[in-house]
Amino acid sequence: MAILILGLLCLGFYMGKMEFSSTKMTVIMLHKSFGMTVLGLVILRLVWRFVRPPPPPLTGHAPWEKILSKLVHLLLYLAMIGMPLSGWVMTSAAEYPVDFFGLFDIPMIAPKDEGLAGLAGELHEYFAFMLYAAIGLHFLGAAKHHIVDKDLTLIRIGGSTGFIVLGAAFLLFISYFVADELFLSTTKHDHSGHNHASEAVTEQESILADDVGLETNAWVIDPENSYIRFTFKQYGQDVHGEFADFEGDIVFDPDDLEKARADITIKTSSITTGSDSRDEQAKSNDWFGVEEHPLALFNAESFTHIESNRYAARGNLTIRGNALPIVLPFSLDITKMEGGARKAVMVSQISLMRLDFGVGQGEWEKEDAISNEVVIDIVVNATHTSEALP
Repeated sequence: MAILILGLLCLGFYMGKMEFSSTKMTVIMLHKSFGMTVLGLVILRLVWRFVRPPPPPLTGHAPWEKILSKLVHLLLYLAMIGMPLSGWVMTSAAEYPVDFFGLFDIPMIAPKDEGLAGLAGELHEYFAFMLYAAIGLHFLGAAKHHIVDKDLTLIRIGGSTGFIVLGAAFLLFISYFVADELFLSTTKHDHSGHNHASEAVTEQESILADDVGLETNAWVIDPENSYIRFTFKQYGQDVHGEFADFEGDIVFDPDDLEKARADITIKTSSITTGSDSRDEQAKSNDWFGVEEHPLALFNAESFTHIESNRYAARGNLTIRGNALPIVLPFSLDITKMEGGARKAVMVSQISLMRLDFGVGQGEWEKEDAISNEVVIDIVVNATHTSEALP
């Protein structure tokens, strides 16, 4: 357990400095698997402590040493349980799969919740510092008994002089990571809460938005009740995401499909998947490249009535500057409202291949970590005030 915990502690701090890549994802998966192993071993260890209680303190131990020893052991157990448990909650809330050494999937214990994932991530970090402090106190106490008091405390717990040397080396090694992490924690957060790069409207965005040419006689999308969501597989498990910012110019009359058209713009920087690190990776040049390609576009040029309330829109979908023809099937229900207005509810689902649009460059062109197929679910609620519609 000691080897696992010390290794995970070092690896956890080191992972934070790694660039996001398939290698890092593999390391993270191993980190989770070993972390869940530690959680299981800690539970067994607690059972063992009830079955075989630890020996009483030595008669030479002072009262304050006995109290401090109890506190340090309490910190150790809180951290050993809290770290893997908070990591499990963080992983579940961020919808990251936990593939236990490739043998089976560990179930999620929390629903997808970005806020909960962030809170669990902070607790995970706090427990790491708690564990580091407890290990340091544990080491100093053992060294004091062995070097200063010259009693049998260290020998009784299975240690020797070599323990002092190895313990000192470990503390110096891990102190580098801890100090660096504390320094970064005070400098990396933008307390304004804004992503200035994503809020800036680039020249390309302006040109593309002008090309859409919003029409006053078009259907008006209700953004509060509309969404573009997607599902993909990461290590064989479903991960869900959404593009939160999109708008469109929709002209559609079921009785005059020849004049129907739709131009939809999606702000690629509005992508959310429940994990900040995964969102940042999705915005990078390897994926959507939001700085160079701030918008994804769907331009529907023709519509076909299939049956009942079922239709198909044919047009071009442009992602990362790659325009490909697609057929978007959808259902449409139009109802009359008070005052002569109309309300429409459009529902659609389509499967796309991300690699066809160049989403996933370099090492991400492989499908072992992230699936090629992405399922898109679209719901659009819109209103129309014109009396031209039947």
